[in-house]
Amino acid sequence: MKALDDIEASWTRVTTMDDHGTPEYAEAVDESVRDVPQLVKALRAVLELHVSDGESQGYTPDGYRVIPSACSQCGTPGEYGIPWPCATVRAIESALAPRPQITNEQVEAGAEGLWWSLSEVHNAAWEDLRDSTRAMYRRQARAALEAAAEVQR
Repeated sequence: MKALDDIEASWTRVTTMDDHGTPEYAEAVDESVRDVPQLVKALRAVLELHVSDGESQGYTPDGYRVIPSACSQCGTPGEYGIPWPCATVRAIESALAPRPQITNEQVEAGAEGLWWSLSEVHNAAWEDLRDSTRAMYRRQARAALEAAAEVQR
């Protein structure tokens, strides 16, 4: 479906841009934000179709029997009903399920771990800089001594 592909491409553009301070990034975010009402409308349209149609006969894991709540769109209501919520509704609910909440303790533990990781990176970078600076000064000193020796000859 082209409209959904376009929306997904727009979101992919936002999530793969490296420079968040550019006008292109702001434009991509605005475009994705404008897509939200269209996505909500599409999901609501599907959910409004797949509602409980009440009791029906149908197959369940326990065999053919009365289903207390059957989907109005899936199967044949009254004779071959599909238990509601149907696979369509369950798929949408699953995709929209709330994400687990992160506790303050998890945030603090993550921040402390990040701080130590950054400290290690900083220390390694500082050591690399110190070593390269020492090597540069040694080269310059060697060149100066060689030049001085050349002048004395």
